[in-house]
Amino acid sequence: MTDDDMLSIIKLDHNEWRGVLQLSNAMSEFEPLTKRARLGAVVAERLVAMALAETGEVSERYIGLGYQEGYRLTELGWAVLERGRYPRRRMN
Repeated sequence: MTDDDMLSIIKLDHNEWRGVLQLSNAMSEFEPLTKRARLGAVVAERLVAMALAETGEVSERYIGLGYQEGYRLTELGWAVLERGRYPRRRMN
């Protein structure tokens, strides 16, 4: 399924939408969840499962604080952020 197909069908609940908003503050860095106070592990993993977010090794400044894994939005996640919480309605 292509990103365009996903954009036309994916709907987010309020927790997932808040997660996308929180991860958009991370810009291009992988940030630990503790940096995002309003985003928990359950929602972060749901976003990863929907391919809206990805995990990776955090930047040096967070490694120094003892964190190993962080999250950030994927290209699809940024597209959903731009599109909005719900897909656009089709006109027949």
